[in-house]
Amino acid sequence: MNSSSIKFEKTIHSSVSNVFFAFINSTGLKEWLCDFATLKAEPGGRFYAAWNSGYYAAGEYITAEENSKVEFSWRGKDEPAQTTVIVNFGSDNTTTRLTLIHKGIGQGEIWESFRQNCQEGWENGLENLASVLETGQDLRFTMRPMLGIGLSDFNQKIADQLGIPTSEGIRIDSTLEGMGAQKAGLQTDDVIISINRTRMKAVPDINKALQGKRAGDVVGLEYYRGASKNSVSMELSQRPLPEMIFDPQAMSEQIRMIFGELSDELDRITADITEEIASFKPKPEEWSIKEIIAHLIHGDRYWLGRIPEMVNGFERWADDPGNNLQSQIDATLDVYSTVADLKTELLRTRAEIVALIKNLPAEFLERKNAYWRLGIAFHDGPYHDHSHFDQMRKALKIARERGK
Repeated sequence: MNSSSIKFEKTIHSSVSNVFFAFINSTGLKEWLCDFATLKAEPGGRFYAAWNSGYYAAGEYITAEENSKVEFSWRGKDEPAQTTVIVNFGSDNTTTRLTLIHKGIGQGEIWESFRQNCQEGWENGLENLASVLETGQDLRFTMRPMLGIGLSDFNQKIADQLGIPTSEGIRIDSTLEGMGAQKAGLQTDDVIISINRTRMKAVPDINKALQGKRAGDVVGLEYYRGASKNSVSMELSQRPLPEMIFDPQAMSEQIRMIFGELSDELDRITADITEEIASFKPKPEEWSIKEIIAHLIHGDRYWLGRIPEMVNGFERWADDPGNNLQSQIDATLDVYSTVADLKTELLRTRAEIVALIKNLPAEFLERKNAYWRLGIAFHDGPYHDHSHFDQMRKALKIARERGK
């Protein structure tokens, strides 16, 4: 059978070792090309990449010559046959010249869709690779619009408690001020079941629904508010992006200030409250103030584990973030039983995060996207805290109305 190939050339202002890493490391590949990857870059080693759209490609490495050449087989979902990808690297100091050839593409109508997708996919991917390595910015993130929502757990038990006739969907924890969801009238505990005609079964489905969309585009949403099924048109919002400073000490100081402001707000909320009030649950399925602080501690402990993974380039990844574990909340409350104890542990954990970021190794800055993702995470972090502070105020108000 006659076959052909598609050739791409790209000059990237980054070291050849960084560009090579992006093709042989699972985190490195995920940072610019796909949403999930597992690789073993040696002859006969696995190559697997998957996207939230449902597409995936699998194969094995044929060659992995350090900073020189990578070759691997490629068989994507529903594709007619296996193809091969060859990547060659050339460099002069801080600039890398990359040549990528995707060969073994067949002829005829059955291959036409593959050829078009291949052309578009590698062009967009290599553009993003250059952005990720030169500036740290993942164009899939920076160009992707926002709904403007915070998310919370959703399962059959919660659906029953809220009177929602389905256990599939995305439950809203909070809406962000001035963004599309709030303007469209969405509220806490609304459960989105479809966006742009894409069913919402798990968090990654949001990305799938918004593929190809930009800020200012209008999408249709279906959602439940209790037993009532509703639909609304919503304008997608622009994602706010902070100015990134590639200096760990400066970043750690920014994060220290953010944590300080959050701590002051928590102190104001919990000023002069009794342990009884702090343990009060507005509803059996809702958290008390103590449980919310425990949850914030768990979120910060997660980062104490995640940051070393980012530095080392080996990050754990799952299809879905999963639900909060009440047993973990209960365990933390067993050890830190008072509000003062919980707040002290939260402060200590956050102080450790600040110290860890301050002491990041210099070589980590060369992986600009990992550093950039870390900065974005802590820039967005206050949204999570503020949504839980609103929960605390609500619980406090109900407790006092009930004479606690």
